[in-house]
Amino acid sequence: MERENYICWEMGRGGSAHWYKDLQIANKIMVLCWYHLSRHCRRMVKMAYKEGYEKLLGEIITDLWFGRVGEAIVLLQGTQSEVKDLKAWKAIQGYLKNRWPYITNYQERRSAKLWIANTRVEKLNEWCIATRCKEKGRAWTYAGARAIAALEVARRNGELTFWRNKETLPDWNSPSAL
Repeated sequence: MERENYICWEMGRGGSAHWYKDLQIANKIMVLCWYHLSRHCRRMVKMAYKEGYEKLLGEIITDLWFGRVGEAIVLLQGTQSEVKDLKAWKAIQGYLKNRWPYITNYQERRSAKLWIANTRVEKLNEWCIATRCKEKGRAWTYAGARAIAALEVARRNGELTFWRNKETLPDWNSPSAL
């Protein structure tokens, strides 16, 4: 099993991790946090259907756990006549379609002992952005905060010396590059 050096987790509802998309780090992996995905889907399905949604929700959550986003969307589309809140029903479909590239097979990741939640990234974000950039008297641009985050990630991955020598980060597919 290949070790993942760092994973960028897109948070469920446009949380503070959205800036990872733009980090200039080669071969980064973007995965939507299972906790945020399942929590948001539960909330939106409950809003859309109000009652009698438990079986449908179970099927949707199961499809998403195995990375079957298309099947989950088809399930939702097949129940339009049962919808109580059309806006919430459309919102959940849009949410899944927009995040489809970041929804993985969480069962496979768990079996491979890979992370399915963003606890490490949230802590890293809190430490390197909040602590570093929000001290008294400091003001950072969006680009500056991203640069600090990229440097901190490289430091925590043990890639800073490599970056200083080569002015690029190592290819994560070959851990021996470090």
